[in-house]
Amino acid sequence: MALLEMKLNINKTKFEKISNIDVPDIFYNRLKSGIDVVDNAFGDGFLPSSTVVMSGEPGTGKTTFLLQVLEELAIRKYNVGYISGEECIELLKVNCDRIGVKNVLACNETNLNSILKHIPSFDALVIDSFQSLNTNKRGLAHEKECVEKICAAAKKHQTTVFIISHITKTGKMKGSTLLPHSVDVVCHLTRHDDFDEMEDKSVVLNITKNRFGPTLVRELNFTARGYDWTTVKEVKAENTAAPKSHRIKSETTTIKQLADKIKDGKFSIDEVTKKIKNKPRAYYVLKKLRDDGIIVEANKAGKSKTHYIFKK
Repeated sequence: MALLEMKLNINKTKFEKISNIDVPDIFYNRLKSGIDVVDNAFGDGFLPSSTVVMSGEPGTGKTTFLLQVLEELAIRKYNVGYISGEECIELLKVNCDRIGVKNVLACNETNLNSILKHIPSFDALVIDSFQSLNTNKRGLAHEKECVEKICAAAKKHQTTVFIISHITKTGKMKGSTLLPHSVDVVCHLTRHDDFDEMEDKSVVLNITKNRFGPTLVRELNFTARGYDWTTVKEVKAENTAAPKSHRIKSETTTIKQLADKIKDGKFSIDEVTKKIKNKPRAYYVLKKLRDDGIIVEANKAGKSKTHYIFKK
């Protein structure tokens, strides 16, 4: 377990009486974007020195969400930046033009040490993405170095750092549990049903961990020009998954018919995509069926591609 120990500048090892502990003013400060739904969701704004990880399904607007938040912070005279390891800043600029973002500083960088040098210059900084970061280490040692150094730098320089993280085909955050366990806030963006058929798309913001505010679920309106922050619905915590749809039953039947025709009943995401003719939707349907216990993974040893089978 020593490999998982994190050094996050937590160094008060002697017991002190609670009434004698002085709380620094920074713990009462917040970076407020002026977007009520965002500020309220994250605890009356973002705490300086905190780290926030955002994951989500493809196309749910992780980049758009954070760019819009940074833009509002920039308008309020905060120093904000976006570090992209996923796409060139010229393409990022095209997306910014579409959603009205003008004042955010941006650069391309994936080297961890170079990124750490940028952190002191900003009040809020986005790293896109965790999976794009480069160090001279591999595997768990690489993840540990990235998480430890980013969290420590955020605290030292009182910078709010947002980290975008990809998810696996099964909907879990890629990599080990170090990242979500070490950061202060974990949030996910999830597609609602009929997402691909709507001009204005419903996306669920699910904050599952928050050291400085509430955990909650909100339904947001995602349009061609970015998030419309004025249209927001509260979703009950027990219904954090996307709502049920009449389409799921028919799609499940389609997948079942596919499985019945395949030897051993094992099928992959590619085979489902050919049937449904929509890859994001295929990902969503398989994730829901897996979460509901209707299908399970059925890989043989040595198989790299995930295969599924209907649970008997």
